[in-house]
Amino acid sequence: MNNTFQKLTPTDKVDLLVYEDAFKYIFENDDIKNVAISGPYSAGKSSLLESYKKNCKDKKFLHISLAHFRVEPEKEKSIEENGEDKNIEAVLEGKILNQLIQQIDANNIPQTNFHVKRKVSAFKCFGAALLIVVFAVCFLATAKFATFSSWIEEFHNYNIYNFLKYLIDPIARFVYAVGVVGISIFGIFELIKTQKNKGIFRKLSVQGNEIEIFSDAEDSYFDKYLNEVLYLFENTNADVIVFEDIDRFDIGTVFERLHEVNRLANARMKKDGKTLRFFYLLRDDIFINKDRTKFFDFIMPVIPVVDSSNAFNKLKSYLEEGNVYNLFDERFLRGISLYIDDLRILKNICNEFMIYFKKLNKIELSPNKMMGIIVYKNIFPRDFSELQLNKGFVWTLFSKKNMFIEEEIKAVTEEIESYEHQIELCEKEHLNSNDEVDLAYSQKLSAARNTYYSRREQEVQKIQDEIRERKQAIEDKKNNRVAEFHKIIQNLKTKRDQLSESALCEIITRDNIDVIFHTTDTDELGKEICFNDVKGNEYFDLLKYLLRNGYIDESYNDYMSFFYDNSLTVNDKMFLRSITDRKAKKYDYPIDNVALVFSNLNPVDFTQEETKNFALFYEILNNTGRSNYLEKFVSQLKSSDCFDFLYQYLETGKNTDEYINKLATGWPEFVSVILKNEKYTEQQIHQFCVCFVSYLSNEMMAEINLDSCLLNYISNTASFLDIENPDVESIVRNFEMLNVKFVGINPQQADTELLRQVYIHNMYVINLQNIKMWLQLYYMISIIPETEGKILSIVFNKEEEPLSRYVKENLDGYLEIIANEDIPNSDDEDVVLYVLNEEVEIEHKQSYIERMTYKLSELNKIDSVELRIDIVKLRKMIFSLDNLLSYYRDNGLDGVLIEFINNNEEVLVYNETESELLGKFWQDILSCNDLTDEKYLEILDAIGYECDVFTEAELSVSKVDSLIGRKWILMNEENLIFIRQTYPEATIKYAQTYLSEYIELSSNGLADVNEISEMLELPIEDQKKIELLNTIPGESVSVVNKNISSQVFRYIIENNYDSSDSPALFEDYSRYDNEVKKCILKIALSDFAAIKTAHEKVDFNLLDLILRSDEIAMASRKELMLLVMDRISQIRCKEYLTILGFDEIAKIFESNRRPKISITPENRKILEAMKNNHFIQDYNEDAEREVFKVTRIEERENSLPSHLL
Repeated sequence: MNNTFQKLTPTDKVDLLVYEDAFKYIFENDDIKNVAISGPYSAGKSSLLESYKKNCKDKKFLHISLAHFRVEPEKEKSIEENGEDKNIEAVLEGKILNQLIQQIDANNIPQTNFHVKRKVSAFKCFGAALLIVVFAVCFLATAKFATFSSWIEEFHNYNIYNFLKYLIDPIARFVYAVGVVGISIFGIFELIKTQKNKGIFRKLSVQGNEIEIFSDAEDSYFDKYLNEVLYLFENTNADVIVFEDIDRFDIGTVFERLHEVNRLANARMKKDGKTLRFFYLLRDDIFINKDRTKFFDFIMPVIPVVDSSNAFNKLKSYLEEGNVYNLFDERFLRGISLYIDDLRILKNICNEFMIYFKKLNKIELSPNKMMGIIVYKNIFPRDFSELQLNKGFVWTLFSKKNMFIEEEIKAVTEEIESYEHQIELCEKEHLNSNDEVDLAYSQKLSAARNTYYSRREQEVQKIQDEIRERKQAIEDKKNNRVAEFHKIIQNLKTKRDQLSESALCEIITRDNIDVIFHTTDTDELGKEICFNDVKGNEYFDLLKYLLRNGYIDESYNDYMSFFYDNSLTVNDKMFLRSITDRKAKKYDYPIDNVALVFSNLNPVDFTQEETKNFALFYEILNNTGRSNYLEKFVSQLKSSDCFDFLYQYLETGKNTDEYINKLATGWPEFVSVILKNEKYTEQQIHQFCVCFVSYLSNEMMAEINLDSCLLNYISNTASFLDIENPDVESIVRNFEMLNVKFVGINPQQADTELLRQVYIHNMYVINLQNIKMWLQLYYMISIIPETEGKILSIVFNKEEEPLSRYVKENLDGYLEIIANEDIPNSDDEDVVLYVLNEEVEIEHKQSYIERMTYKLSELNKIDSVELRIDIVKLRKMIFSLDNLLSYYRDNGLDGVLIEFINNNEEVLVYNETESELLGKFWQDILSCNDLTDEKYLEILDAIGYECDVFTEAELSVSKVDSLIGRKWILMNEENLIFIRQTYPEATIKYAQTYLSEYIELSSNGLADVNEISEMLELPIEDQKKIELLNTIPGESVSVVNKNISSQVFRYIIENNYDSSDSPALFEDYSRYDNEVKKCILKIALSDFAAIKTAHEKVDFNLLDLILRSDEIAMASRKELMLLVMDRISQIRCKEYLTILGFDEIAKIFESNRRPKISITPENRKILEAMKNNHFIQDYNEDAEREVFKVTRIEERENSLPSHLL
């Protein structure tokens, strides 16, 4: 890992951009002297200024940095109450002056009274000491010269006297005097100079009274030493003085002082042409309103480098520089980044992480948790320190974890009791509806409401609550919610069991988070500790985040101190750490001292997936005292469905017998679970199931075979017998207990002996696949598609084989299989008869019959009447008279037999049989109208019986026609009457078939006009028809629309004419031949009234003959002409007028004639008819001439076709 650290100092590599223009503007304007550079903490204000200084070297900047550390809220409140904040402003001003003095060369401020401690030159000290000594010697020598001289004389006998004698020479005395005076003058000069510059004398005593030169220490330094302050600022030789962190004191008056100092200092420096600017690095909220614009001449805002929106990107870049970013969970980094908005804190967190992680990561600590501790240490340093001493807010939370758990357990217990109460109410409730509840409580509730004692309302409320509970119980019972309640209770109990060893982060919920994080503690004196310094911190939510998500947990000690090896090795410690960090190791992770590791674990730890380790599991299995551990471990495996661990342990082959038995005991649902989960391979499931049937007792097999899951798996796994070195006896024993029936088996993979035992013990399902397999293995017969239909016959050929006995015992199963496989049945007829006469499900027999590929020759060999019906239904018998009679004997001529006969395309095979049954059968056939005409006649022909008297009233006409056509119904009076009454539509054919007999019977009084009339159109000789007509003399017979000859037509007109035919004959006159036309004209002339009645439809040719005929009276013809005026043309009209004697009127049609038409009623009718028919335009009477005056129409379109004109 590359230990890349981050500096906390300002950087000078900021890209200035627009800020450079702002600085340039400031320095170009001399009236801008107080400049605020504003922005949040760690916004980059200092870095911005450093970058500008680097680019602008001609400006001198002097920095005054004022660090301030906030005290605890309690102490801060105490200071305010005691009035100790009054001198903070003075202290702040003193700090400013102190830093200012320290940064100014003392030579530039010789007159300052503020003493600055600097290194003193040894040479100057020595010179001063020597000067004092010389002054003292000279002064003593001058003042006490005689004494001095006598002292020198005492050295007269010594060699040194030759040198000392000069010191008492008179000239030397003068020198002493000059030295004293000279040194005194020098000393007084330096004293006066120092007093002027430093003011070393603070108090004067005059006649016993002291005068203090300076005021009280609490006075403002700027007020007290204003001249000194201005002197200092004037001699800084700086262009800008930068005030940093001055806003941390939250004292606004200091800005007023500095603003005043700046103004006065610039006023004194104006004569030298200099400008001194004050730069203030401030946060934006130092002033709460617009007042800040009064103090500053220019405000330069700095956009923050880091805030909660981009802190993650900065944090990521720092961690990437250190090559540690990939160690973290990105969600965790994003989470803490939402709370951190200080760049310096962010950098320091990264720096500390680099150091801690490298020093402490000996036991594979979680990078996320270590980062959580580092963040906590930087944001809450005091609480972090107290945590190491088992004190503080975080320690209190962990120390009270058991109390929180007890509260949660209590809440869960109450919820369990609530559901148990609901279950109890449901079980006790015997009513079934809300109405019944209301009825049961109506009197009790009414009585409670009508009482007047003081507790009435409480009693009513109690009853209503009881009613509500019972109604809810009824509703729960209806919705079957009791089972749901039991399931909820079980889940809650599991949750309650797990709570006792839960981590703090696991018990923090939305419901209790406020309670937990508002916890308090008490000190030794019983005083409550509220931890307001932590809870009131703006980053308190960050601490909540770290604790709530487990980034600070019970293992915090591992992240705060070194680990030293003792009996617990690093390897084992790393494993234990993986459990607490919820970061699982590999299953085969080696543990050096399993027993020691166990001693560091609780049973509840085995509910965590990180305890899944082969060595630990082996220890549990082999130690009977570990049952509680095993229970928790298996419970964990259940909840996590961790099959891969169990399978990998099985693969180790360690203590497999014990492993399988304890797994089955602790987890009976195991087989059911793995079979339902698709992520497990077939090999894995197979291996486990083989172990179960190999190692478990019958009793345990029954335990794990929930819902027959193991049975179904084994039975449906064709390769299950692929077992290496199987314990055949144990496996077969468990197969028998489970009642295993293999649906399919892969014989190539199966163990030979185990396969043989499965065959012998019939441990397989009767199906086509298995039967083919056994036939190939033990019958040495391979079944091909052509022989599939004869499998049953092949199996029955070897009655001694287990397969043959097994199939006979399970014939139903075999029949069901071939039905499902849709295999045709081509078994031998004796096998078929065996199957059909055995006690087998009727449905299977029916299916077996359906698949028969041939037809049974003798129906009477089937015992079951019901099966005979099925055979006939399915047409699985030969179409023979004997088989028909066999069926008929038991069932009669029912619908099944009729359908069989009708749908059988074969030719009926005739067999000699008993005559009595055959006669009855013939009679039923003769009466059966449901048979097709073809089969009806085929059977009657085959039997050959005759019918003398026909009395069948239910036959179809077609069958009767067939009987008549074959002359099986003789013509006699009885039959004729029966046919007329029962089958009138067959009567004509019956009469035609026996025509002579019919004419004879008709002549004897059985004639029927309608029958004879209908028979006239049959292809019968005219003579026979006339004979028929002779049997009905005088009876009217209609000839309309009859296709009869002229001879018969004339005979009828002459002898049997029906007057109702006249209109039709008149209308169709032109269609008949001339002989018939004569007959029709004769009728018309004799029945003129009929002509008048039907005049609108009378054929025109017939009308023309009548109008021209002299056999009709003139008056009648005139009347007829008026009736048919609208049907004739002008030419015909003129012609008929002339014929009928209306010559004058006829002249109307001649344009050059002037008819004189007399005024008569008859003429008026003619003219009126002509007008209505548009032959004339109008007419009127000429009274004078007594004639009709007619107005002609020049042209008129003919209304009739040309051939009628």
